[in-house]
Amino acid sequence: ESGVRLNVTNAYEHPMFDSSWDLQTGYVTRSMLCVPVTDNQDTVRAVLQAMNKRQGVFTPEDEIILESLGSQVAVALSNAKLYENLLNANNRLLAVQRDLKQKMWELDLLYDIERKISSARDLPELLDSILAKAMSIIRAEAGSILLVEQTNREMYFKSALGEKGAEVKKFHLPVGKGIAGWVAESRQPLLVLNVEKDERHDPTISKSVGFPSRSIICVPLVYGESLIGALELINKIGDEAFTQGDLKLLTLIGAQVAKAVHSHRARDEMEKTERLSALGQMLSSLMHDLKTPMTILSGYVQLMALEDDPKERARYEAAVLKQVDALGRMTREVMAFARGEKNILLRRTLLNTFFDDIREHLEREFMGSGVRLEMDIQYNQTAIVDESKIRRMIFNLARNAREAMAEKGGVFRIQVNRDKNDLVMRFSDNGPGIPESIRPRLFQSFVSEGKRDGTGLGLAIVKRIVQEHQGDIAVESGPTGTTFTIRMAALPAEEQTPAPAGH
Repeated sequence: ESGVRLNVTNAYEHPMFDSSWDLQTGYVTRSMLCVPVTDNQDTVRAVLQAMNKRQGVFTPEDEIILESLGSQVAVALSNAKLYENLLNANNRLLAVQRDLKQKMWELDLLYDIERKISSARDLPELLDSILAKAMSIIRAEAGSILLVEQTNREMYFKSALGEKGAEVKKFHLPVGKGIAGWVAESRQPLLVLNVEKDERHDPTISKSVGFPSRSIICVPLVYGESLIGALELINKIGDEAFTQGDLKLLTLIGAQVAKAVHSHRARDEMEKTERLSALGQMLSSLMHDLKTPMTILSGYVQLMALEDDPKERARYEAAVLKQVDALGRMTREVMAFARGEKNILLRRTLLNTFFDDIREHLEREFMGSGVRLEMDIQYNQTAIVDESKIRRMIFNLARNAREAMAEKGGVFRIQVNRDKNDLVMRFSDNGPGIPESIRPRLFQSFVSEGKRDGTGLGLAIVKRIVQEHQGDIAVESGPTGTTFTIRMAALPAEEQTPAPAGH
């Protein structure tokens, strides 16, 4: 306490002597020499004590010797303290290193799962993959992912792996029943080392499939406020037991599973919404395209009513049936789109016959409109196209031109030639041109201006048909007219040869 040495020649006569130690041990203290042990900051860290000089009493020389020894003790204590501090710091560093390694391992695991989530399109396959990885890492005999059916609050096995995985999938589990049901309802993770002694356990499924459960870890699958389901692993492999570390790791994996399920459900809903929206546009497109065949049908039926010549009536009948067939193809195309199918029927088409048919129909459609048709078919051999869709494309462009020239009339011109291996079609009119306000959005759906009955779908349909043929479309428009230039492959790559002279 004082930091001062003390030399006692007769212990029992000294007022600070405590004789209780002699009474307990039977030792008899006669003389005593005590020196303080101080560090380099003069703080007393210990006391060095010598008792009972063999001959006489402790001398001043003894005091010097003991103080010297005290200095050595001080150095030893300081070194020991430094070593202890260094050892503790090293142990802390090793613990941090272990934690960092664990975190890096967990990050690698989560990255791998995230990569699977982002690349997978099939949810069952994705969940099986994540569950298999969780079972492998945590070393579980079996595992399952249960999803909640919101309509009836039942849980069904979306993924089940292990010895009886396939049999387990036929069962349903009410939310709140069994360990997985309890975890889902409470939204709390759970580790059960002895399943039989846990009152929350429902043995129905394990007994039905003949797979005894010894221990279970289970975590809830929650995304935001939405309950997705539960993820459980059953029976640690070997004699080991599930640990809190296993439960923590499964919780991290469960968060990724919940995110994956939510993302896939959101994507499915978005695709359904987009399909309904697109189907509505498709139906609008169909109604738009029905105008041409219906106009032609009406014209031919009126001609049939006035015609007495059987041959002419038969020709009109064939034309009517052809338009009815075109209507049927349009409706089948819409149905295919509604089912998620994307079909384009490419076949070899003889262009001279095709454009002769186009000429006949367009002349009939332009009748009485003040619009004159001109055709310059320089390449009239064969091309590989979807004949029905190219016809729709041409009718849409022709209808737009007729409507643009409705007030003053004009000329609609079709030019067809071949540039190397490309089929090039140009459709031009000498109308007032396309308004500046809609040119940037010309090929978007529902873009129209100045047309009383226009749907704004005609050019969007044209653009889509060109793209389906892997082609390009360009437009030039001014106050004296508009020209659409469409370029697409005339023949498949394996059949492409230099064009004949003059074509």
